[in-house]
Amino acid sequence: MDTAPYSIEAFERTSSDTFKAELARRLQAAVEAELGPAVREIMSRVAAELNQVGHELAPYGEQTDTESHYRHVVDSDDYKLLLACDVVVTTYFGASGGRR
Repeated sequence: MDTAPYSIEAFERTSSDTFKAELARRLQAAVEAELGPAVREIMSRVAAELNQVGHELAPYGEQTDTESHYRHVVDSDDYKLLLACDVVVTTYFGASGGRR
């Protein structure tokens, strides 16, 4: 991941809160994109390993950089096992680094 666009200098280059918020949003998206392939690969491997011990997990819903869901479907209204990973990436830049 190229972190140069998110340097302290980049954030402090302007006093515009709008610019800082947009830069923070872009950083968030970049981190999500960096994590996404790893999350999907790990979840796929775990689901495959669980399937080797009797489950029938299959991807469920849209797999994104922040969401990876599998489930063992019994019928259209029920499932035996749900395996889900939802990643939350939060970014914020303020004069003091945030408030508690």
